[in-house]
Amino acid sequence: MEALDIPNTLARGNTLTNPAFINGLNGNDSFDFIITNPPFGIDWKHEEKIISKNMEDEKKSFFFVVKDEKGKTVLPPKGDGQFLFMLHIIKLMLNEKEKGKDAFAGIISSSSLPYASGKQQDLIRKAIFETGIVDTILLQPPNMFSNTSMQTCIWFLNTQKMDNKTKYNLTLVRADNPGLYAKHPEPMDNMKNTYSEENIKEILELIKSRKKEISYKKKVISVKKGDSIISRINISSELPLESEQMEDIDLYELYRDLMETLDCLCKKRNKRKIRQVV
Repeated sequence: MEALDIPNTLARGNTLTNPAFINGLNGNDSFDFIITNPPFGIDWKHEEKIISKNMEDEKKSFFFVVKDEKGKTVLPPKGDGQFLFMLHIIKLMLNEKEKGKDAFAGIISSSSLPYASGKQQDLIRKAIFETGIVDTILLQPPNMFSNTSMQTCIWFLNTQKMDNKTKYNLTLVRADNPGLYAKHPEPMDNMKNTYSEENIKEILELIKSRKKEISYKKKVISVKKGDSIISRINISSELPLESEQMEDIDLYELYRDLMETLDCLCKKRNKRKIRQVV
């Protein structure tokens, strides 16, 4: 931020129950870019009553409020507040959209957040994808942080994408592809990998490229809005690495080899029986 000549404004508090910047910075300047790394697996059960109460008024809520088919507010599992932080950030971005401004965000999450099973998670993802705000989901390599070796994702959100009424393109990128990341020059604890300047340049080119698919690295999926909107995206399944590709198997040949092996084993067993009798 210092390189961009943007002054730092720090606030201490609880983002989920009393966010300091819900009306912008100091109630004046608004958000153009949001970069955040919310905690994974944070337990928010002690804040449930406050958060649920806040979501009753969608317009004044700190969050992008998701409703189920019966009009009941959908909350993420109490053992993991990742989606709460994301819903809060989306609300900040929608506030800017209402003012006629575009907003962008980069949110780090666990690698399982785009596809983790559960009705609550499915409904929340479905509502997020329905807005059209998700531009790109990037799967990072493991060992990018000092306190964990787990893989993570970066969700890139863009309010400009919301102008598409019926469908939009969502880009998936596998930055855990060999060659798209490097060994950290100063490893510390679990942090062993990083991105070089060349890696960052190539990843950006992948995202901006008009190609719909680049083997093992990028895939663009078309997201249709409405009842058929997707609720889960498993990047590893949608875009397997070369090392994860399954070899084509000829089932007839496999069956034939299996029968020959069994026949051979049976013959050997019979010979042993004959010898024992003799």
